Amino acid sequence: MPRFSAPTATLVGLAVVALIATGCAGSGAAAAPASAASVTGAAARPTIDLKVTGGLGAGSYVTDPSSSLDVCTHAKDGSWRVLYGGGKPWLSVDLLVGPHAAEAGRQGDLALEISAGPAYLWIDQPKFRGGDPVGRSKATVAVRSNGGGVTFTIAATTPNRTPAGDGVSTDLALTVVCPG
Repeated sequence: MPRFSAPTATLVGLAVVALIATGCAGSGAAAAPASAASVTGAAARPTIDLKVTGGLGAGSYVTDPSSSLDVCTHAKDGSWRVLYGGGKPWLSVDLLVGPHAAEAGRQGDLALEISAGPAYLWIDQPKFRGGDPVGRSKATVAVRSNGGGVTFTIAATTPNRTPAGDGVSTDLALTVVCPG
């Protein structure tokens, strides 16, 4: 039955690829808000300004207007999600800001995943979603309304993620503007 060996190998290969793709699709730092409604129109494209100090990826990164992934969403519960990928050097940002982040004592209500050049930075605040062990990362977000939109100013310290685990501590200053 040699004629069945190639299709069997192909089916096994496709099953492996499907399993890998399924695992990768669920590996993001922040889950999408359950009832996110996209901010629509050309003005919905956020602008991002990131400064990375220390470790891999040190430098400045800004949004590339030609990026095909560049969106802000605002959920009914008041949380915000920003997704961006593009530019040279490469920058990807997946940011989830909790609905109460603007309140006193809640400035750490955020989850953030950044690939900036060779750096991979991941923050999942323990009091917000519980992913980071206490003390692994420190982050605060200031939230300011801007004519129907919002500006997030984030200051954070987190280790670079490496295949061997956490690496060199990195500081980042991130400003995201989601226009109204």
